[in-house]
Amino acid sequence: MTLLFSFPILTEPDIQRLSGFILQALRQLSVPTLITAAKIPLLNQQLRHSLHHPESSLHLSVVLTETNMEARWDQQKFVLARGISSPSPDLMQNISQYFRDRMHTSNPELLRKQNESIRKKLKMAQEKAQNEIRTIEHQLVHRKKELDLYIKKAETDSLTGLLNRGAYDRMLHEALRELNSSPQAFTLIFLDLDYFKEVNDTFGHAYGDEILRSMALAMRAAIREGQDLACRIGGDEFAILLFSDVPQAHRISQTILSDMSHKVSIGIAPFMEKDTPENMAARADSALYHAKQTGRGKISLPPAASDITLPGCHICG
Repeated sequence: MTLLFSFPILTEPDIQRLSGFILQALRQLSVPTLITAAKIPLLNQQLRHSLHHPESSLHLSVVLTETNMEARWDQQKFVLARGISSPSPDLMQNISQYFRDRMHTSNPELLRKQNESIRKKLKMAQEKAQNEIRTIEHQLVHRKKELDLYIKKAETDSLTGLLNRGAYDRMLHEALRELNSSPQAFTLIFLDLDYFKEVNDTFGHAYGDEILRSMALAMRAAIREGQDLACRIGGDEFAILLFSDVPQAHRISQTILSDMSHKVSIGIAPFMEKDTPENMAARADSALYHAKQTGRGKISLPPAASDITLPGCHICG
């Protein structure tokens, strides 16, 4: 076995420089480089694995055996080329001298310092990148909070604090899209203050605003926070998206009716298969109209749902 050259490897630039040395050795030996060039990426991958720890290093030797050129390090062996004829002593001496000259021009201490500098720069670059990532993540969280707040403000009725008409339309569409793919109990409730225009005209808008706020409080108190949705969809028109059945919708409606001194008309429409926002709203509106036409201050179901038994109900249409 004959040593061609030995080479210290500390960082990635050393691995790249080694590749050039290996190809140059083949050229010195008049051996085609194509097959070995195709193997070098695999050798580099193994060397990187050996350098997996930031502080690790290795010393690699390239040797000639009887027929092969091999790279050896840490009790590992990698065959670079096969079928190499043994070079003459003069050629071997010239090749060895060539690489000794190359190694001598590379001051080991200088290389060590350069590699240490590269490592420090890489570490600093990693820390900088991590800090930038943390900053970006913090900014994203902040922007998301701002966006959520903006959306909340955009979808909130400023007077009552309930969801506004835009939010009602969007959430009803989303709810029905999910319900039509995975049906469950859902009820749409329409509520309308009775004689609100007369109250406004008689006592003024400030008094009317207080009535609207009282209605909002009654609705919030009756529904399940974080599950059901209370909306103001017009001047004195309100809606509840209730993720429950008609008996529960009736109990909630009775509570609101009682809190508002029976000065509210209420229409209830349960979810039906293949419902659209338009036809479900039309049924709730029809039930609300029926409650108003039959004396106001009542709870009414649409004709299709009027056969549902509601315990203690004596005011359903």
